[in-house]
Amino acid sequence: MDSLTSCEEVFQSYGTQLIFKVYADALSTIAVSTLWSALFYGSIFLLTLGTVFSLIEGFCTVIRDSWVASSLELGRSTIACYVCMAGFLLGIPFTFDCGSSWLEILDHYIRTWVLFYLGLLQCVAVGWIYKMDRQMRRVGKASVYTYNIGCFLAVLVPSIVALVLTSNGHTTFKSCIIAFGLAAAILIGSLVSAYILMDKDRVRKTKRNSFWTLIGWHGADNLRKMINSTPTNRWAPNSFNSEFDAFLSPVRVSVFFGLCVKYIIPGCLLVLLCANMHDTSFGAGIYTTGQLSLGYAVFGFVVFFTVLLFTYPRILSNPAEAEDEIEPGLLGRLDWMFTARLDKPYVFIGN
Repeated sequence: MDSLTSCEEVFQSYGTQLIFKVYADALSTIAVSTLWSALFYGSIFLLTLGTVFSLIEGFCTVIRDSWVASSLELGRSTIACYVCMAGFLLGIPFTFDCGSSWLEILDHYIRTWVLFYLGLLQCVAVGWIYKMDRQMRRVGKASVYTYNIGCFLAVLVPSIVALVLTSNGHTTFKSCIIAFGLAAAILIGSLVSAYILMDKDRVRKTKRNSFWTLIGWHGADNLRKMINSTPTNRWAPNSFNSEFDAFLSPVRVSVFFGLCVKYIIPGCLLVLLCANMHDTSFGAGIYTTGQLSLGYAVFGFVVFFTVLLFTYPRILSNPAEAEDEIEPGLLGRLDWMFTARLDKPYVFIGN
């Protein structure tokens, strides 16, 4: 393995080919290398096969439940065949001489940008959007929007400030202190503003804790209620006995799930995403800007598609299952798909 002396040097020198070069050389130096090599790469093959099955099943399920399958009368096996063929054709360029370089670029941007972005959206959907209508009914729209936007800015703005200060020569410790102070100021300001903007008439009518209504993780609690309940015992969140039982039980989801989903995990993912987007060291001196644009294009497509689905959630829905009437023909279907339901844009599960 030449003169590589540290794991960091090995990784930087070989990149995504680490498993096929460095590990292969290492396995060749031990006793019974043929057996250990067969076991190691056999396990890698089975792991990859299982990952492929899960990815293909995810694509097939989405297509099967959408209007595409019903319009073209596609069965599950036919959809799986088309998905596999598409994956095979898209994978051919990675077998060329420059395929390892394209693979390394895509692997970097998908691993450090796309996955963090999608994980952040999932946490936002469950922790901040799901059951947000319940919050609005109890404390008012202005209060909820003020608090939610303030919490988002309390993470985004200090992250950008800290990265800029670090780039300009300030120490990491000083940058973090300034960022934490700015985050606390924005968070406290948004919380006070949201409390002032509460609809007092709604608060009096609901007779509930307005502070918990504003900051609580109601979407995650509703999921916990569905997961923790049994046919003989209907579990309810936010009571001492039920929460204590969930905390001790190995098969129930505790209150820390809501705390992590709404505050801890999305905050960490947003900070890491900002740091990764600010880091320009990847490919420096190796890849040109034009080559790296492939990663930017993939990330841009993911952002565009998620925004499109958020704005028009009916795109992947099946018109045959629609509650309202649809005009016949292709134009009627497209009009239904690209009409945002402003009165009830999303379907909320449970109470």
